[in-house]
Amino acid sequence: MTADGLVVLMKDKHIRRRPAESGAVLAHGARCFCLTRGGATGAEMADLLVAARPRILRASALPGPFIFQVHQRGLTRVL
Repeated sequence: MTADGLVVLMKDKHIRRRPAESGAVLAHGARCFCLTRGGATGAEMADLLVAARPRILRASALPGPFIFQVHQRGLTRVL
């Protein structure tokens, strides 16, 4: 987890393909949730996060490091 125990919310559909970024997640034991829909508006991203909130809270209890993609169908672990 991050040093203060928080999870990370981000928007980056390519994070798992960028070694420096995914390496930072691994090195710091971060627990990340990533929106991957590039053209989403702020309101659409908020709606998606609110809908996924129960799943995000359950997944947040898992030990890090990890990255989950957040999408309309739920969560998919990618790292």
